[in-house]
Amino acid sequence: VDEDDRPVGVIYARVSSESQTEDGDNDDDNDEDDDEVDSGSIKGQIDQMWEIAEELGIRIPYDPFTDKAETGRNFDREGIKNIFRTAQKKDCDHLLVEKVDRIGRNAAETLYFISVLERECGVTLVTQEGEKDVGENEGLMHTTLMSLMAEIQNDIRTTKAKKERVRGFLEKNNWKCSSPSVPLGYTETEDGWLTVDSDKKDIVREIFRKFTECESYAETRRHIKSEFGSNAL
Repeated sequence: VDEDDRPVGVIYARVSSESQTEDGDNDDDNDEDDDEVDSGSIKGQIDQMWEIAEELGIRIPYDPFTDKAETGRNFDREGIKNIFRTAQKKDCDHLLVEKVDRIGRNAAETLYFISVLERECGVTLVTQEGEKDVGENEGLMHTTLMSLMAEIQNDIRTTKAKKERVRGFLEKNNWKCSSPSVPLGYTETEDGWLTVDSDKKDIVREIFRKFTECESYAETRRHIKSEFGSNAL
């Protein structure tokens, strides 16, 4: 088969933590502060989808689209936008992604995004488990189930992590959690406890406000640096 006759695909990969490097996985125990626990690196996801593309005879003419340190709850991500722009041009036939929750962890939005790609742009989702045609009952049921499971698992992880941090803070005076540094907005006292840093209060309040609004670590970081300077964090 001539290469130009093969279907065209784009690869997408996402991680929620900056500690997940291009070359390897991170330790899940050190990822408590993320909205989710990811185990695959950007590079690992891309390599896997390249192999699947070769197996299925899908041509990949584009550089992979990625989102690093981005929550799966928010679809306002550059990688996702690039996928949609490419799909709208009718320049691809398949979206290759390791698993559904890399696209998003909000079930309704994820399903809507996948459905729009397929119905309006002719782009079929491909995961490590094969093609997912949401226009057919089997593909729709499986994709729906995977999306719901991702959202539920994320909620369970988040709730568990929050409870554990609260318990450690109240019962063990353990403010350090997985990080050895003093949390932003506090200074360490002589007895090893914390006291509020009055100079950082406004920054902390704005971090909380912005993250509550956008639910994106990367966007919050950019906003704080813009408002308070590059040394604020």
